[in-house]
Amino acid sequence: MSYAESLAQLLPAAPSACATKWLLISLAVVLVFKIVAKRACGGHCCRSTPKDLKLTYFDVPGRAEVLRLALAVGGIKYVDERLSRDEWAVKKEITPFGQLPVLEANGETLAQSHAILRYVGRLARLYPCSSWLSAKADEIVFLVEEMNGLIAPTFTMDAEAKVIARRDLAEGKLAKLWEILEARLEDKTFFVGTKLTVADLAVFCQAGILSSGWLDGINKNFLARFSRVQKHRAMVATLPSVQAFYKQLPETTLKAYVRMGIDIAAFDAPTKVQQTNA
Repeated sequence: MSYAESLAQLLPAAPSACATKWLLISLAVVLVFKIVAKRACGGHCCRSTPKDLKLTYFDVPGRAEVLRLALAVGGIKYVDERLSRDEWAVKKEITPFGQLPVLEANGETLAQSHAILRYVGRLARLYPCSSWLSAKADEIVFLVEEMNGLIAPTFTMDAEAKVIARRDLAEGKLAKLWEILEARLEDKTFFVGTKLTVADLAVFCQAGILSSGWLDGINKNFLARFSRVQKHRAMVATLPSVQAFYKQLPETTLKAYVRMGIDIAAFDAPTKVQQTNA
């Protein structure tokens, strides 16, 4: 039974014209309520936000960068705890899986970067309400994770082998994955739907890492040939919330990035990095 039929049964006996009038008024009220609720949520699902969020990771971009950026874009206050290796050695045993990142909220701890991204992504309204579009956003996020899986083994190699392995990846498997992303963008502004999602932030952060000079063996200009990806990076980088995030990085973090050879401009001005290294 439809809403209109149910409502009609509840209306008191009255002349047909009067009943119709009240039915139309009731339907109009319901419609207005739905429109207002949708606009209040920005077209995304509403979620209550804890006041005691703390994200813990190392003082590098890595797997936590997309989490930090999602919280920043969502305007969500949190403690950005960045550990040194010595500090991590002390805290490692008290984390759920002996890994970072971890997120603390409401006195509980959440591990695994993708679980955290789904949580903060919903808090920041960076997941569509549509189950299908949410899955499509995750589809892009997991493709980016494939890149992390390819690169991760190189961190344990000696210097020479590391460079060779990463060059091979840049010329082979990594390049193919970026070709997929380039094709997926077509002429769209966003990877999924008509609003910014976690998919856009995941690609942006991965592109920044690969273009920052942090990974020996992968040239800063690696992504220059992917024009749609570069345009997308520039779009994300110019968002006020993204610009504010990188301008407010602690001095200790900026110094750490310099020591590790991380060019911060790869995140807050990607096109400038491309021009500088052309």
